[in-house]
This record gives sequence, C-alpha cells and structure tokens, in this order.
Amino acid sequence: MWESSLVDLLLQELENKRLIREGESTTDKWLWRGIGSTKFSVNVAYNILLGEEPIVVGDPFVEFWKLKTLPSAQVTAWRVLCNVIATKDNLMRRGIHMACARCPLCGVEEETLRHLFFECRVSWRIWGMCLEWLGFLSVLHGDAQLHFKMFKPIGLKHVIVRCWGGIWVGIVSEIWNHRNKVVFENGHVDVVEVFSFTQRKTWSWVTSMESVVNFSYSDWCLEPQCCMRYLKD
Repeated sequence: MWESSLVDLLLQELENKRLIREGESTTDKWLWRGIGSTKFSVNVAYNILLGEEPIVVGDPFVEFWKLKTLPSAQVTAWRVLCNVIATKDNLMRRGIHMACARCPLCGVEEETLRHLFFECRVSWRIWGMCLEWLGFLSVLHGDAQLHFKMFKPIGLKHVIVRCWGGIWVGIVSEIWNHRNKVVFENGHVDVVEVFSFTQRKTWSWVTSMESVVNFSYSDWCLEPQCCMRYLKD
C-alpha cells in the first residue's frame, strides 16, 4: 500500500523512545521537556545541545503503546485516536473533493471518524457483538479516546487489561479494513466477517506475544474470559 513507507517511518521514530504520561493531557503529541516545563526555551535548548540539560520525550498514550498487537493495526488505531485517518470528512478538510460524503457502511450518514467507528449502525453492531462475546455490559463513548479508555475491565490484572486493549485495536483496524474493502473493492458489508476476523487476529496476537498461553482458537471464541485467566504478567 502507498502508506506502508509512512508506517515504517513512524515505527522507526517510535523505536527506543521512552513514553511517559504528562499530567492529564488527552492529545497524542510530542511535548517539549526542559527543566520541568513544556514551553520551548532557546536557552534550555542551547544547554541541551551542550549536554548540560537532559531531555525526556513525553507521550500521554503510555498504555496504548504497550499493547501487544500487530504494528500495522496499532498504527491504524493510533491514527483513529488522533483523528488523522483518511475518513471522508478529514479528506474534505484537506481540500480533497469527494463525490459522495456518505458512510460506505450504512450509506446514510456523513462519514466522520466518530460516525464510522462508533456511531454507525454497522459498527455499533460490531461493538455490541464484541461486548457480548466478552460478557461485558457498557455504554461506550462516541469520542475515540474516551471509547478506548472505557473499553477495559476494572480490578483485573494488567495482562488482561492489555489483552482488552488489543481487542479494541483489532475491532478498530478491522472496521477500517472492511470499510476500504467496500469502497475500493466493491465489497459488501458483513458484520459477522469483521467480528470473526477480529477474533482470529486477536487470538494470533495473544498466543504469539503473551507468555504461558495454552488455549486453542475455538476456546478463545467460546470462552475468552476463561482464556485470559491463563495469561501471566
């Protein structure tokens, strides 16, 4: 794909970076750090170049970048969280003419990030199937960042919370993949296909990236909560 080179560049930039949470910020961005301040200072920058001041790169998405998923799927989810993914409304804001601004999944509403991933009747069904599969009841937010923060259990060990985060990435990336299939390959909308692909994808991530995994794909599809209990931090 034409974006593959951009993804490679992003992963190179993120490699060996130390991520920290800066206050209560909710915007994914680089923060200038010099003597405890987020405001750029020429004097501090000069001292850093001379080796007299340390600099720490900050990033509020600490938990997100610790998820064990396929990098391409995680980058797609990151672009959703930052609202920089190429939905039709974002393309029009960049001056690109769109013959039709309607959502390709429902064919009714305008395609915005909020609508496509969280409020479209098609994506709504996919999230509903996912929550039912996980045995979880919740009313999720339409904002991407709040949706991600709400999509996790409370009071469980870190590895299970991380697994839920991977499932969130899987759903978001598969909605985007399915949307592109409908737009560019004249595919038909199939919520079961999106959900099944997410189950398969997340199972492969968990079994290949987490330690002490001893359950099958059928176990994962039938009893995901039981499977997660086998995971160890």
